[in-house]
Amino acid sequence: MDFNTIFSFTKAWRKLLQIAFIIAGIVSIFYLHQYLNPQAEIEQPANIPDFIVTDLYIIGFNIQGDYDYTLRSVLAQHYASDNHTDFKDPIGFSFSPTAPPWKITADFGQANSGYTQVHLWEHVVMHQPEGRNNNSSTLLTDDMMIYTKTKEAKTNAFVTAKQPGIIITSQGVYANLANGKVVLLKQARAIYSQ
Repeated sequence: MDFNTIFSFTKAWRKLLQIAFIIAGIVSIFYLHQYLNPQAEIEQPANIPDFIVTDLYIIGFNIQGDYDYTLRSVLAQHYASDNHTDFKDPIGFSFSPTAPPWKITADFGQANSGYTQVHLWEHVVMHQPEGRNNNSSTLLTDDMMIYTKTKEAKTNAFVTAKQPGIIITSQGVYANLANGKVVLLKQARAIYSQ
C-alpha cells in the first residue's frame, strides 16, 4: 500500500471534508466568543432591577458604634447599572448624640452612591421631637435631598416649617440634622399664634 492509495479521496469526499472543517471552525469561534470572552456576558438592562427587597430595614452605625441612621421601606428595588435603589414609603431616622432623632418620611425615595445621598419626594415630612435644647420642629415639602455622611438635608422646593406657636413658609431650606440648625433660604413668611 502506498501513500496515494491510503489518502486518495474522490472529489465528493474532499468537498464533504472541507464543509465539515468549515462547520467545525464556525462552531469553535462561536464557542470561544460566547463562553471564554468575559465581555460577551449579557448585561442587565438599566430599567430592570437586579434585586427587590420587601420590608427593608437598614441600621447604620457611626465609628463609635452608636446608631447613626435607620431606614425602613415597604419596597426597595436596586439597579446595578448605576448603583441606585428606589424606595416606596421610606421612613428614616437620623440620630445625634446631643438632640432627639429626626424622623423623616416620604412617599418615594432613591438612594444614590450607596446610601450617602437619599433623594425623597412627595409628602416629605421631617420631624424632630422636643429635646433639652430644642423645641419640636416639623418640616413639610415635596422634595428633599438627604446627605447621610454629613447629616444634612437640602431643598430649593417650597417648605413649611412648624414649631410651637409659629408656622413659617419658605422657598428652600438647609437643615443640619446633627445639631438641629435649620436655615430657611429665601422668601420666608411667618405666622405667629398663641
